[in-house]
Amino acid sequence: MDPIREGIIQIADNVSAGLQNACQTFGFLPDGRELVDMSETDHGLKVAFSDRSEEGWPGFTVNLPAEALFSHAWIGFLARRAAWTVRQAPKAVVDHLSAYNEGFPAPGRRSYRGWTFLLDDGVEIGVGGARDGIVFLAVKQTREPESIGDAIKARNSRYKERWGDLWK
Repeated sequence: MDPIREGIIQIADNVSAGLQNACQTFGFLPDGRELVDMSETDHGLKVAFSDRSEEGWPGFTVNLPAEALFSHAWIGFLARRAAWTVRQAPKAVVDHLSAYNEGFPAPGRRSYRGWTFLLDDGVEIGVGGARDGIVFLAVKQTREPESIGDAIKARNSRYKERWGDLWK
């Protein structure tokens, strides 16, 4: 894909994500809970992102602290995201992620206020600095712009499989 088209898609993705985030935060859109599967475990909260490999998003799971409260999830052209708040110190959240997620790399410093884990398959987990004792935890998975064409074809095929008989 040429740089101009890729730039347009990235701008559209960022605008879409910003609008969805704002509308979900203020209650104008549903929270997107159906985009992630959450279950309690002995070590906290297990979060599974569905396998959408045919659309460029392989499935993955991440174990979060039990105190994590779901905020919202949204999906755009290039990224799918979910956010939680946690009433813990940022270092405690980082330590939990490192201890209870097999194969996690060491966290990198994102800024003076947080850490980032960069995983395989375009997954990034950010732990933001505490404000009023609450830590912001965000999970983001990015796909390649070239996979958008494959995603459209995959969705079209699923649509035809499900609803094709109605159009005959």
